[in-house]
Amino acid sequence: MRRGVLDDPSDVPGESFWGGPRVHGERLKLGINIAESSVSKYVVSGNKPSSLTWCTFLENHAQQLISIDFFIVPTIRFQVLLWFFSSAMGERLTI
Repeated sequence: MRRGVLDDPSDVPGESFWGGPRVHGERLKLGINIAESSVSKYVVSGNKPSSLTWCTFLENHAQQLISIDFFIVPTIRFQVLLWFFSSAMGERLTI
């Protein structure tokens, strides 16, 4: 029975990402009569641990991050001021 539920994933592209109900429906179209509960029991769930969030990444790497920006500011007298700004995030220090 397991072989009828879980054929080679190369047979149908993306089948490994399908859930039990979808695999069950596809098997019924092929004429394979099997209960959805049996299909769901053998289909590997796609529940993977969540990846690292952006907030967690920033907390872990705040000591190594720096912020750099370059501004071009026109003055009232049509002169151009160039301003280079950098900041170390770990110490919250303007360099």
